[in-house]
Amino acid sequence: IKDRYGKYQWFETISNPIYNNKGELASVMATSRNVTARKEAEEELRKQKDFLNNLIENLPVGVFVTDLTRQEQIIIWNHAAEVFLQIARTKVIGKTIPEVFKNQRSKSIFAATPELQGKDHAHTQIVNIYSNALYIRIIKVILYDKEGVPQLLLGIMENVTDEKKSETIINRQRLFYESILNNIPLEIRVFDQTKKPVFKNANAKNDDAVTRQVAPGYNVTNTEANPDAAVEPESTAEQIGINKAVTLGKQVQIEEYLKDEQDKLKVLSVVYLPFYRLKPTEITPELSMIISYAVDITELKNRETQLQAYSKELERSNKDLQQFAYIASHDLKSPLRTMVSFIQLLEARFGKQLDVTAKEYINFI
Repeated sequence: IKDRYGKYQWFETISNPIYNNKGELASVMATSRNVTARKEAEEELRKQKDFLNNLIENLPVGVFVTDLTRQEQIIIWNHAAEVFLQIARTKVIGKTIPEVFKNQRSKSIFAATPELQGKDHAHTQIVNIYSNALYIRIIKVILYDKEGVPQLLLGIMENVTDEKKSETIINRQRLFYESILNNIPLEIRVFDQTKKPVFKNANAKNDDAVTRQVAPGYNVTNTEANPDAAVEPESTAEQIGINKAVTLGKQVQIEEYLKDEQDKLKVLSVVYLPFYRLKPTEITPELSMIISYAVDITELKNRETQLQAYSKELERSNKDLQQFAYIASHDLKSPLRTMVSFIQLLEARFGKQLDVTAKEYINFI
């Protein structure tokens, strides 16, 4: 009924027949009540439901809802779900999960599995469909009533095929570069901004069982260090090298040594190289990572040791030779002086009696 303000009012009328003693219809009693507020609420609810259905229908993610009070009957299956799984909603709406999905794997994907029971948070899994041609991320959560009884299962499906393909490409690239690094004859380690190791190649892993120390006599004093830089406790050569590189903000090189399982000394020349990145909103660059690479210089050190030994031996031999030459020279000078003296005496006394040839021989002597 339109009221005086031109607004429609809704009334609900209930009619009850009234009979006389003979059982004949005597009259009809009708009662009416204004239900405009209820009708407006119902209309608003209908509009909200239509809006929600349109929203769900046009979402770029698949949405399905099952009624847990009706043996997991599917009540919502939007357009994206149809596209992802290639199953029309006419084939699933009103049917239960076991009726739609026959094999056990599919049932576990779309059903309210045990790990969801009694939990108020979502469960996420990524599944492949159609022989790895399609990867779907499925997020499921159970909705409860006020008494904590499960009512609905809400499922959201997202196509992550491109993401998985990118992840596969990245993993392949990572394995490729790791293969290269593992075959480089260097010990390579990578540390994050907190100085924790995040990567070690095969050669570096071989030395994990022992602790490297700074080579004896090697100076690790940070003569150029920033006095404001934080100093961390150092117990190993690795910590010393990392701290020095970060403190100086540049590449440092130190010699380190260790003993292998056969208790043989191994000497390494290790370079620590810090990398920094500058954020758009900051002036000071931020430490990104530290890379260290070590070269085994054990054989070079052994050769240096041998060369030093040879040098000392040669120096000793030269001293012996000089001593021998000195002694030999001293021992020969006395008879030579005697010979010269007698020749001079011979020439002085008998010089007039000597012919030219004899005098020439004396001059030669």
